[in-house]
Amino acid sequence: MSPYDELSVARDGYLLIPCNENIKHCITFLRENAEKSRDLVFSAEQLREKIRISRLHCISELRLADISWQQGMNREYLLSSIQRLAKCSDAVRNLLSGIHIHFCLNPTIYVMSDGRLSVPLDWVA
Repeated sequence: MSPYDELSVARDGYLLIPCNENIKHCITFLRENAEKSRDLVFSAEQLREKIRISRLHCISELRLADISWQQGMNREYLLSSIQRLAKCSDAVRNLLSGIHIHFCLNPTIYVMSDGRLSVPLDWVA
């Protein structure tokens, strides 16, 4: 359901339909927006796959323990950050070996209570 209690298509392509929506309005909405929804879902799935592949490549390339990220982040920025991280200098590679990197929206770099290194999306120059 959308936060405004109305029919809508989310950025990821999911259809948001309030539980009290009139069935005729719902059918009309589905006819008008089904293709848009399919296209957005397909694009979102492609982006998720690119992120998955880039994440695995970066973990392998830098010998990281893992890469994670805060929920709700812009996926394009996340992909860009992972790709930039994979291209970091040898000096940085040596420092990051064995570390779990956690991308977040917080602008501060810090060690989390579970040992992950929390870094903002734009920290890699």
